[in-house]
Amino acid sequence: MGRNRRVAVVAPTFLYALELLNGSDLFGTFPSGVTASLAAAHLVSRTPLIELEPVSLRLVRHRRTDGDPAVKLIARLVRGIVRELTKS
Repeated sequence: MGRNRRVAVVAPTFLYALELLNGSDLFGTFPSGVTASLAAAHLVSRTPLIELEPVSLRLVRHRRTDGDPAVKLIARLVRGIVRELTKS
């Protein structure tokens, strides 16, 4: 397209990125489910002007925590939330 961009910030999570955008003149792209969060309440949401590739999300955990009931619970909850967010 002959355009350039400058990446000002890289954030480890979508919600952290939303917080960084609050009160700034920066913008970002997010899955639609993320923009429905409370962290996005004070931001303006618009459809991108170009077609974007789908985002692939992965849940990763260390092998040593495979037997931890708390880690299993959180992983199950995250999977359920992702399923709900991707139904549309």
